[in-house]
Amino acid sequence: MSKLKEEDKLIAAKTLAFSLSSPIDTFRQNMLTKNRLSFKKTVNGVFAGLISAACITIPCHKTIAVFEENNCCQILAVAFGVITASMIKTPILYNYKRVQIGMKITRKIPMKSLKNVASINLIEDVVEESVKYTISKNRIRNKSSNTFSQTCVESILLFTLSYPFDILKNRGMYGICNLKGSNMDFLSKALHKNLQNILFFQMISTPWKNDKNETITSL
Repeated sequence: MSKLKEEDKLIAAKTLAFSLSSPIDTFRQNMLTKNRLSFKKTVNGVFAGLISAACITIPCHKTIAVFEENNCCQILAVAFGVITASMIKTPILYNYKRVQIGMKITRKIPMKSLKNVASINLIEDVVEESVKYTISKNRIRNKSSNTFSQTCVESILLFTLSYPFDILKNRGMYGICNLKGSNMDFLSKALHKNLQNILFFQMISTPWKNDKNETITSL
């Protein structure tokens, strides 16, 4: 069996981590918008999260891989990957959040009112993905040296980079200017984001069947 490409492993791990951690985020989104949580919303959120994450992550990491194969420096490659994904990210997340709070998917995306959300997404993703990609590359190349305590520290680092942007994005997504995060909101977001990061890091640090004993040459 041929060796799994590193970008494919990152895509699979990131997609699964996003989907598996989505029930916590679904709880949070309903709490933020003062809607009642239900089992149906939670299940729908898992499947919608899987599809949404795949649609965003595939173009991002495939673009990064193409630029790195052409000797582009890592920071620029990540930036190009994020910019490529950003073209579709905001509409996808808009519908994902609708599914989480029990609304139907719509083709009528209010892009004019979501311009600020798209801008915030772009800035956040360049910052967060640059750090996350660097950590991921080191973890894949040094599987034996990765510890769970290190995973937790790296996860918390990524959370501190992303949370300040989060409330601003939700205000734009829901069109609620005075949307504020409570202490419970912070705790649920911290739990969700750190679980997502830990799952992701643990998956990429674990040897997969067709990359065992293979030498990693590039990311």
